[in-house]
Amino acid sequence: MNRRNSTPIQQTFFRQYQQAILTFSSLLTGLIFVFIASAFMQKDEAAQKQPDGVFRVCKWITAADGTRTQSVKTAGLLAPELSRQLPGAIVQTARFMKWPEQVAVTNFDQLEPTEKWAFGDPAIVQLFKLNVVYGNEKSALDKPGQLVLTDRYAKKLFGPVNPVGKTLMGLGGKTYTVAAVVEHPGSHVAIQFDVLASWASTHADGGLHAFPFLNNWTAQLAETFIRLEDTEQKNQVQEAIREVAKKTPHPSGCTDIFLQSLNGAKGNTGVRENAEQDRFGARVSQPGGRMVLVAGGLVL
Repeated sequence: MNRRNSTPIQQTFFRQYQQAILTFSSLLTGLIFVFIASAFMQKDEAAQKQPDGVFRVCKWITAADGTRTQSVKTAGLLAPELSRQLPGAIVQTARFMKWPEQVAVTNFDQLEPTEKWAFGDPAIVQLFKLNVVYGNEKSALDKPGQLVLTDRYAKKLFGPVNPVGKTLMGLGGKTYTVAAVVEHPGSHVAIQFDVLASWASTHADGGLHAFPFLNNWTAQLAETFIRLEDTEQKNQVQEAIREVAKKTPHPSGCTDIFLQSLNGAKGNTGVRENAEQDRFGARVSQPGGRMVLVAGGLVL
């Protein structure tokens, strides 16, 4: 039909018909996007649920003026000491420390810098129930020079192949061996990393780096995670941990400890660090371009 010869009623009908078609198309497109987003969100929620019975050891810091702030940073020796003194109450302990600066990582052919280099104990993979793609989760981080990669980062370095046993150069120009690959942790998981190097690599005796600031009672740099068999015992365990902290050689005034449940919590919790604490967990300055870490009155 020639619209020039159509009546005003017919023209109005055509306009309304076209508008209806456009509205229906927009609604259909929107529903498709909502369905796709919902599917991804459900998959993410199912895959990234925090494990039951896992808590992060946090502390209150009281300033001279009485102001109190929360911190997730603890001494590097706290986790092994808890395992030694509270074996019945605590099933597992694990340390985690995200390196505060970008690290240049290379497979000796290409460079893939990352801002998510971290150190962790062998139990960290099991504690957070990270899905292992390649390798053995029980032995992946038990020796100096071992590391775990996320699947996304492993593909950047080695492509779609099993990289276990391959070597790369990481923090401080040290050579590491890939011991396992895990699925990339979701955004709400408490530990975020591309590369997770063994804590044993930080030890002065047999390690690669000899980082005393990660292995003493003075510097508060590590995140400490524990798993309880009976979560009803949380308050009793919390008090026991406080007593352990008070008896350490250098409590550094950080004994007001509490446990934060990770089940159902976001990775970015309400526990905050100031800019300097977030960098190294203590006061940091850089005179003359040299980093100086000041913690508990000691310069490290």
